[in-house]
Amino acid sequence: MTIVSAFGNGVEILDRQRNPYASTFPSEILTCRFEDGHTVRLLCKYTAGHEHNSFGHRGGVGYEAEVYQRVLAPIGMSAPAFYGDFRDAETGEPWLAIEFLEDAKLADEALDIPKALESAAAWAGRFHALTGNSSFDFLNRYDGDYYAQWASRTSALAAHWHARLPWLEQLCRRAPDSLRALAGRPATVIHGEFTPHNVLLRGNEVFPVDWESAAIGLAEVDLVCLTDKWTPEIAARCERAYASARFPSGLPVDWHVTLDFASLYWDFRWLGDRPDWTASEKVGPRFEHLRQVAGRLGLL
Repeated sequence: MTIVSAFGNGVEILDRQRNPYASTFPSEILTCRFEDGHTVRLLCKYTAGHEHNSFGHRGGVGYEAEVYQRVLAPIGMSAPAFYGDFRDAETGEPWLAIEFLEDAKLADEALDIPKALESAAAWAGRFHALTGNSSFDFLNRYDGDYYAQWASRTSALAAHWHARLPWLEQLCRRAPDSLRALAGRPATVIHGEFTPHNVLLRGNEVFPVDWESAAIGLAEVDLVCLTDKWTPEIAARCERAYASARFPSGLPVDWHVTLDFASLYWDFRWLGDRPDWTASEKVGPRFEHLRQVAGRLGLL
């Protein structure tokens, strides 16, 4: 399918540029002029034969389009404007068109990164407060088996780490029951990979992007994604901003325990995703963080 045939004959494509931040799926930035004369820049993401389900953790381009159209647009929070989802005439594969945010910066490239992360945390808190009682049947839902699988996958992928980390085998045996129980905790719509590299800021506005991992799950997962590997001081600032936005009447008594369970999941999810990641010597700090969290939760 050509770009013009997707939008209609009244659309003129003035310019096409590669998106330097494209990751799993290819994308480009289009400058389009519509019949009424107005010009807009769009970010278009294409399936292009790629598949990246990641054991139930991700959807695809068509799934992400539904999130923009059915979740983000109706709730009225800041998000790139949704321009449409289309099907390739030859392959039937979906692709997505959203507003390209001019002059926006990634949260981890902002001039004041701690402030940017704090703003993103507050956005997430408001978003979770709005979607806590929502029902979106098309979204993936994290059930007990989904959560538990990551400990088993980590154990299998971390074969050469077991001799160096004698506590790991015990934790991987004990953790699945605790992870499975997360499905019984209150759930909201979550981004699923709310990392600083998936958050854009323009002025004081926050625009999370790359929603292909959206799901119904434990809200605190998004917060630990955001603060992962940052200093305790920055994490504390983000936690305060998030809590103030989501829980204006006061924190649940066990909230910091919930945060630890979210961290346990995130560490296992990261370690259990790709063999090359788990085998890398660079993940030593990740294993140490996992050990500390598991110790606080009484799993070691």
